[in-house]
Amino acid sequence: MHDPAAVYRSDFFPGLGWLMTRKLWAELGPKWPHSFWDDWLREPANRKGRVSIRPEISRTYTYGVKGVSSGQFSNFLRSMQLAQGGVDWAATDVRWLQRDAYDRIFDAQLAAAAEVAPHALAARGADDCGDQRISYSSHKEFARIAKQLGLMPELKAGVPRTGYRGVVTFRRGACRVFLAPSYDIDPLTHSIVQQARASR
Repeated sequence: MHDPAAVYRSDFFPGLGWLMTRKLWAELGPKWPHSFWDDWLREPANRKGRVSIRPEISRTYTYGVKGVSSGQFSNFLRSMQLAQGGVDWAATDVRWLQRDAYDRIFDAQLAAAAEVAPHALAARGADDCGDQRISYSSHKEFARIAKQLGLMPELKAGVPRTGYRGVVTFRRGACRVFLAPSYDIDPLTHSIVQQARASR
């Protein structure tokens, strides 16, 4: 079951339904572009290694049948489900989302996840599959696997959509799946660099 209170760190600026601090707007507002500001904000020179916090279940929905996102709407966004009900965030301890604490949890989850091939993922209705990990070793392989799994395949400024440290986390039924790189990750921008590791 999806968790309405589940949130993730992400190196990818989502572009819809977002907010920022007054301090960050004071930095970015004076140079804000007239168009394509979402891609502009994803560029390393503007992002500066900062992350977004994204919910597992979306709080926003697009009806972009027409316009620049029409292809994405038809292929990926039409079937999105919105969160039902609210979460009392004021009463929720979110200190675990700070980088050091989050990374310890994230690394342990990745290490414990069972390595599987894309075709071997548990069926969508499975309820006892645990965490699973699929590895990719190049941009091309990421795109191929993402398409196979029904995920958005492109990278923006070297970062996959929703990715954190190159890892795209998603659900297949009740199972959590990590699509994770066997590439090195740039420690500042968390974008994928081209030099593959010799071994893992």
